[in-house]
Amino acid sequence: PCRPFHFASVLLSVGLTANAFGSTTLPAIEDEDRIRAAMNEAPAEERIFNDHITVLSSPWMGGRLPGTPGMEYARDYVIYWYKQAGLEPGMIDPDTGERSWKQPFRLGASTEFRDQELVVDGANGEVTFELGTDFELTSLGSDGRVEGDMVFVGYSIDEGNDGYESFEEDTDLTGKIAVMLRFEPMDEEGDSLWNDRRWSRKSTFASKFNAVKKRNPAGVILINPPGANDPRSGALMKGTANVIEGVPVFMLTPDAGEALTAACDPEGRSLLELRKLADAGTTIVDFDGAVTGGGVIEEIPSYAENVLGVL
Repeated sequence: PCRPFHFASVLLSVGLTANAFGSTTLPAIEDEDRIRAAMNEAPAEERIFNDHITVLSSPWMGGRLPGTPGMEYARDYVIYWYKQAGLEPGMIDPDTGERSWKQPFRLGASTEFRDQELVVDGANGEVTFELGTDFELTSLGSDGRVEGDMVFVGYSIDEGNDGYESFEEDTDLTGKIAVMLRFEPMDEEGDSLWNDRRWSRKSTFASKFNAVKKRNPAGVILINPPGANDPRSGALMKGTANVIEGVPVFMLTPDAGEALTAACDPEGRSLLELRKLADAGTTIVDFDGAVTGGGVIEEIPSYAENVLGVL
């Protein structure tokens, strides 16, 4: 017959059983036989406790992750056995005022992206970028729609080494889309000019976006630059920490950045040529073209539930 658990006794019993499993005084028999022998000798409370652990850790529960059927099975299982043990619900439902077994709490959130698009109408042609292959709308910035002329701003760095500056003193990006290179000035091999060990702190998103934010852009296009000696240079990302509020931020691959440059650079230069100019110092270029883009970024909260009973 079921009876209320005395949890302290159960936990102590489980601990003693675990010690027995590892003891060298047990006969040298097969593991399954050792476990069976130990359970047969265990008090009823330990066997009941073991049965519950077996059920809750079974593949049928699927790991009991929040938001999954396995979590709901586990919750209902615990509620059922609390009732059989004679417990009473331990919570008050704030909506109904009635007693409840469940104590919901927020457990993080997931980010959903949808309706993303990015189109450039340049002096040398129109380019429609493909989501996931050419670009991503990232959570570096905010969601929303943006439309405007583009300005290439190199690496978007203030107060770099040896007096390096990406911006001119009067650079104003109000209403414009800043086109920015990832990382920092590099040499012919694609390594940092400022740090022997990968990149300096000036290459971080926080530093680069703080610099561009001062110029009040309406949006940012972040391009992985060609020739960078970094395994991340060919990859896109979208879910990451926010570093600039109220400004949509799009990330482009090197190939997509090349297509954008070919459509819009007034002197017909390649993206690599522009990168090398930015490696040397200030390179502000008013592109001949406008961009239209946007998307929705929605945070979907996740919830889990404690199950509380009162003895």
